[in-house]
Amino acid sequence: VQAAEADIAARAATPAGHVVLAAFPSAAVAFAPAVTRQLGAYPDLSLVIRQVPADCRLNQLRSGEVDIVLSVDWNPTPPDDAFTRTHLYRDALVLAVPPAHRLADPARPLDAATLRTQTWIALPADDPSRRALDRLIGDDRANAIRWEFEGLATIVALVADGAGIALVPHIALLRD
Repeated sequence: VQAAEADIAARAATPAGHVVLAAFPSAAVAFAPAVTRQLGAYPDLSLVIRQVPADCRLNQLRSGEVDIVLSVDWNPTPPDDAFTRTHLYRDALVLAVPPAHRLADPARPLDAATLRTQTWIALPADDPSRRALDRLIGDDRANAIRWEFEGLATIVALVADGAGIALVPHIALLRD
């Protein structure tokens, strides 16, 4: 009995089970390496990170398909008493430019007129973070936005390759 009680107590102190987390793609890419390293100490705990569309995350939480949701809150929704919300991170939008680009020089001042003349790589028009870029370049956006892609990883790779510049959430640049 004492051995069984000791075993139960030891297991109660060690996380175990299966956890499913729904996240937006850039969060999954940024946080997965660190999370898997930290959880490696718990062999009885498994984690699944799903990249789930924004409009499906809360429904999957309600249905029990996922246990935790990481979400971007561009348009805050009213609180739902069934869930606990915890603010984890406030992200900034940053200008991503190729390393050799003239705008990469921190000593060179940036101005909106210069930005409006650049070749931009952007998220689709219906993406909430795209609104910031549209406001920045204003009426010139039809000429300035040459490339449009859904994935931030693709946009960052194209910027690095010199295809243009982009306004992206800082989390899209994080690599563990």
